[in-house]
Amino acid sequence: MKKRLAIALGLCLLILLVGAADLARAYPRLPPQVAQHFNLQGQPDGWCSRAQYVALMVTLWIVLPGFMLTVAMSIYYVPDKFVNLPHKGYWLAPERKESTRRALGNRMVWLPTTMALFLVALNHDVIVANLAKPPRAPDNLWWIAGAFVVVTFAWTTETYWRFRRPANEASGS
Repeated sequence: MKKRLAIALGLCLLILLVGAADLARAYPRLPPQVAQHFNLQGQPDGWCSRAQYVALMVTLWIVLPGFMLTVAMSIYYVPDKFVNLPHKGYWLAPERKESTRRALGNRMVWLPTTMALFLVALNHDVIVANLAKPPRAPDNLWWIAGAFVVVTFAWTTETYWRFRRPANEASGS
């Protein structure tokens, strides 16, 4: 876990640093009012000042991956009743509890990195959109959002698959 955590956390921090550099580089070129939200046609429908946009992005970059990391690390300490897992009784039985929590933690440490990558890519597209005249969401904005949904779905599906009840235990308690 410690090696995986160090790699995932290092990658997450690297991604966030790249995002911060991208934002710092673009900041002087952004218009005074930044389009921060776009409708399905790519037209801006939510605005804020440059400073508010930077504050929003930095807050999201800290809070969302930070929360996910906190949840990932807490898996070792929270009472069983707070662990949401298929076949929880089986996987959290005393003889499997430690390995189950380790397996969950190993999976969950990658969620903050995935979130950071999504947020940094989204920020880059918002920057590109605001440097255009008039501002318009790039077409790949929807691909980025779709990719994040697909990765999250795949992660969830794989986790459920990993924690299915083994066939030789299916008729057991």
